[in-house]
Amino acid sequence: MHIQRNYRVYEGKNGVVKKYRPVLLRQCYYEKGKIKQKTIANLSKVPEYIIRFAIRKDEVYYKIDELNFEDSFPYGHSRQGI
Repeated sequence: MHIQRNYRVYEGKNGVVKKYRPVLLRQCYYEKGKIKQKTIANLSKVPEYIIRFAIRKDEVYYKIDELNFEDSFPYGHSRQGI
């Protein structure tokens, strides 16, 4: 697993420039001889100091199975009625 940071700049029709910096937790694996990437979590709304703290720690204090996810959706899906 690794943290992937992207940087994107969009310019709207009105000339307003928007900067996005998504942070993703990703996993790489091989499938039929090709490298694939799976997005495990979108960490964009998590404060940067918490991400840095989690990366630096040598010990794992929890298991992924013990985490409770509320209101999560598969990547690419959206909630109806929003």
